[in-house]
Amino acid sequence: MEFALIYLASSAAALVIIAGVFRVEDTRGGQRIVFGRVRTLFDWVVLWIIGVFRWLYEYIRYSFARLFFHYAAHRILKRLYIVTHFLEEKTEELLRQNRRTARRISTERHERSHLDEIADHKEETALTREEIEKMRSLD
Repeated sequence: MEFALIYLASSAAALVIIAGVFRVEDTRGGQRIVFGRVRTLFDWVVLWIIGVFRWLYEYIRYSFARLFFHYAAHRILKRLYIVTHFLEEKTEELLRQNRRTARRISTERHERSHLDEIADHKEETALTREEIEKMRSLD
């Protein structure tokens, strides 16, 4: 926890110092006050990096690399379409199968099942009260 607080305090202090230096330099018309040569070197490095990125952008914008990226994106999108289409067909097939199953269950619900037949048979062969009493009395 102490390291986090130290890091936070030092970062805040550095931010305040840098903001103060830039504010003073802005009031003096952009004249560098602190680390003039080092900052000039950093400015040169930043401008060089920007130039490299600009050259890469122009090269990619009008070159074979751009065409390659377009074809690669096209192939990726085509494969994604194939996978999506496959999943859609399988989902529709499952929906149709579920619909058929639901219809079959619905029609079977209205028909008599073997359990209904067992219940009817049990009712038909059930003993009457007199027969039950007669069997108990024999014990």
